[in-house]
Amino acid sequence: MKKISKKLVALALTLAFALTLFVSGGVTEAAVKTVTAKYDVSEKDSYKKAASISLGSTRVTFAATKTVDRPGVKFTAPKNGTYRITISSVKAPKGVTTNGGINGLVNVLEKSSYGDYTTSRTVSTAYGQKTSTLWICNQKFYNTWYRNKTGSALSEALRKNGAYLKERSFPVKLKKGESIYLGGYFSYTNAANHKMQHSASCIVKVEKVN
Repeated sequence: MKKISKKLVALALTLAFALTLFVSGGVTEAAVKTVTAKYDVSEKDSYKKAASISLGSTRVTFAATKTVDRPGVKFTAPKNGTYRITISSVKAPKGVTTNGGINGLVNVLEKSSYGDYTTSRTVSTAYGQKTSTLWICNQKFYNTWYRNKTGSALSEALRKNGAYLKERSFPVKLKKGESIYLGGYFSYTNAANHKMQHSASCIVKVEKVN
């Protein structure tokens, strides 16, 4: 009986741990690829060095530094078609703690047709927004930002281009071999040393929709 009890306890703990790892879309963190964005995708000399992401879900750590303001990643289309990119599950990078909200942005860029550099790409997002800047945040910041808004007031706030959302999604039509770039910048206080942080991570999911 003692052996059975131990097995049941172990199973229960395993299931509980697995449930804590779920992110949007029913994907577990354990099943998500990881990559660190170290190069500024808005800079001519570094966008070509951007880490690549592929179809599926990847947790991207946007590692901002004093010299790298907008680190990012690139997705290169394996085929012609329309792809949906979803950005969600904002959190502090590994080793950093925060007791409050995290807010920031992800810029959408593409290779310029006029020279060897990237330029902003406007995409269609939720609530009829058309923008190249996706404002995004974690649950705590979302709760604080919209704390006193309900009903029509909340709907109106969410329709603004500067609205913070916990998840951002947009379709983009790409030709085979064409790349799109995502550069991120965040702001929050490190709970351990009370210093401002500008690095954070998000789940970036890429799907081919047609």
